[in-house]
Amino acid sequence: MELTTTSSTSTTTTIPRVLKGFRDALPCAEIARERLIAKIKKTFSLYGYAPIDTPCLEYEEILLSKSGGETEKQIYAFTDNGGRRIALRFDLTVPFARFVAEHVHKEIELPFKRYHIGKVWRGEKSQAGRYREFYQCDIDEVGSTSASSDAEIINAIASALLAIGVDNFKVHISHRALLQDLTSKLGYKDKGADILRILDKMPKIGKEAVHEQLLGLSVSEDDVNDFILFASFKQDASVLKDISNITSSFKKGINESAIQRLCDIYSLLNENIKPHIVLDFSITRGLDYYTGFVFETFITGSENTGSISSGGRYDDLTSHFTKEKISGVGGSIGLDRLLSIISASGQQNMGTADVYVVSKDGSVPDSKLIQCLRGNEIRTDVAFESVKNNKAYRYAELNLIPFILFVSESGYYLKNIATREEEKVESQSDMIKKIKSQLVNNEV
Repeated sequence: MELTTTSSTSTTTTIPRVLKGFRDALPCAEIARERLIAKIKKTFSLYGYAPIDTPCLEYEEILLSKSGGETEKQIYAFTDNGGRRIALRFDLTVPFARFVAEHVHKEIELPFKRYHIGKVWRGEKSQAGRYREFYQCDIDEVGSTSASSDAEIINAIASALLAIGVDNFKVHISHRALLQDLTSKLGYKDKGADILRILDKMPKIGKEAVHEQLLGLSVSEDDVNDFILFASFKQDASVLKDISNITSSFKKGINESAIQRLCDIYSLLNENIKPHIVLDFSITRGLDYYTGFVFETFITGSENTGSISSGGRYDDLTSHFTKEKISGVGGSIGLDRLLSIISASGQQNMGTADVYVVSKDGSVPDSKLIQCLRGNEIRTDVAFESVKNNKAYRYAELNLIPFILFVSESGYYLKNIATREEEKVESQSDMIKKIKSQLVNNEV
């Protein structure tokens, strides 16, 4: 293995690089992220969710207590200097379960609603829109078992997506009891978790791969076909207006209480959200802590990138930490994946400033002018030294600043970087009006 250093007679320099699946966030990308987060926070708060935070590091046994499946292979865990087994959180839900168990009936009371936006870490294969370090935006409600709380999770997440300008999405909903009931009927109750985990992969790996993996669990050919047929059921969720539309489709029967729950949830959704809902029996969620209603969200045309939001009901999540049974439901938005899709669609990031002020005679621009711009909520960057035009243009382009304001003894000259058009502005008030009006016209 080669050393990642270069040497000279006097120094050794380490080659700068980041770990695979990790990345630096440049200013414009980070501004775009913060802008989305602000809109998501505003939406979540409108639904009555309050912010919390939990440590990035937890005891390993805490994080693995309810995860199961492939999570143990993906978690970043190590022994610290005190000999304790600790790990980086792989999601925000299990730490929330620990949080609730520690604080319930003390600092918080049920029902309790929270949102939490922060980084999580998973040692899985990195690919487009999928990283090993990424942000999640979670909302959860614990202490209620009602269909209304399930519906509110979908309403809040879908409303957040609409608030950030994403409207071409579909929320695929299902209920884990549907496939769990089928595994019991076909005699595979002891393999239920593994079967559900495989079927959950069907949109990603296809029916043939699912077929082979189910055969590998010693499921008979006929039963494999039944599982795949059942999990292939996908229709517009408007069919939930009448439960008979679904129960009559399956000769071997179906868990009617689970279907009724989905009908109740659908009836409680906002009218502007209902067109975005799809009933999809392949959705089971790979994490074992889900016990009821589940969902995943996809951007139309970018389904191969994966779900940008998911969640469901987890009635038994806190049972490892407390004897009190606390029901919960929650959802998460994958911010990095969402930003990746938005970027791929051609939408631009937001610049570091709205205007770059440059003095043509090389002097520092008047501080009162700068204060005036910022006082009018125009994000203003300033050249503190003499800058040639080409360098000013390059600076503005790299930082996605849409306008340069050249200041000289003869007046103000506002240049649009995209068009290279320049116009003289007679007064500060006119200048502010023109910048604001053009910012609205060029808003990302």
